[in-house]
Amino acid sequence: MSTVTCLHMVEVIGYRLKFQISEPHVQYLRSKDTDRDNVQSKSYRVNQIQMLKRRYGIMGILSRFTDIMKANVNSVLEKAEDKNADKLLRKYIQDAKDDLANARSETAAVIAEEMSCARRLADCDEQIEKYERYAMAAVKAGNDSDARKFLTYKSEASTKREGIARDYESAKQNSEKMRQMTAKLAEDIRDAEQKMAELDAKLSLAKAQEKRSQ
Repeated sequence: MSTVTCLHMVEVIGYRLKFQISEPHVQYLRSKDTDRDNVQSKSYRVNQIQMLKRRYGIMGILSRFTDIMKANVNSVLEKAEDKNADKLLRKYIQDAKDDLANARSETAAVIAEEMSCARRLADCDEQIEKYERYAMAAVKAGNDSDARKFLTYKSEASTKREGIARDYESAKQNSEKMRQMTAKLAEDIRDAEQKMAELDAKLSLAKAQEKRSQ
């Protein structure tokens, strides 16, 4: 009989039949939870390693978030001289396109990290709710000692949840930053290319006038 089935019997029959959970039974239930927790712990460590790989892989683009969001093509043109404005503008466009390509290629990994953290958070919430339910069943069965043990397990799971919640919040913020950067870079490229077209038109007109004056 599975752990969930045993505990479900306690919930359903517990108070009415004064079902007593023996110490060996509690240890058996705990061993099943420990086995599952060991599997989850391994999975958690794998998730952490993958998350760190993704995080450090994207640290370059995310570390430039403030600079990218502050970038403005007009400020580039204001600092440029007439003779090198086109070169600076073309460089600005190329840099923005490179950043956009990097942001788009890394966005999937960032969103995957957010979803992974969300799943682990949901799993932890389910575990906390389960231990609460088991504790209540034990109380109804008159087993206060067992109830305290399940509440201890619940407390341990709640502590683990705090760390997962921090990871999730960080991943969610990174996802939002990537979305903002992607939108900002795409807009910058459109604006800069429009400026480039206007500048090319002015340069062509200036050259045409210069030839006519010769």
